[in-house]
Amino acid sequence: CVAREIAEELQLDVRPASILDSWVYSITGDVHVLIVTYGCTETSEAEAVLSHEHKRLCWFPLSEIPSLRMPDGYKTSIHSWATALGVSA
Repeated sequence: CVAREIAEELQLDVRPASILDSWVYSITGDVHVLIVTYGCTETSEAEAVLSHEHKRLCWFPLSEIPSLRMPDGYKTSIHSWATALGVSA
């Protein structure tokens, strides 16, 4: 499912390798979302395409991840995947 979603939204081909983490993200007091993060590798070198569901698309170096405005769970998953791949910031 994650490979299909990435293909639909970004037109990238990926191979999911493992589940990295899961947690419940509370958007509001009444709205909670189960987040499951996956480590994926690209199976082709296509350019990502902005979907109609998003306003913009940006790639960030690992060194900038801690300063980005996103839930800490995502930052933890990115760090875990980079570590698993042997990539450092």
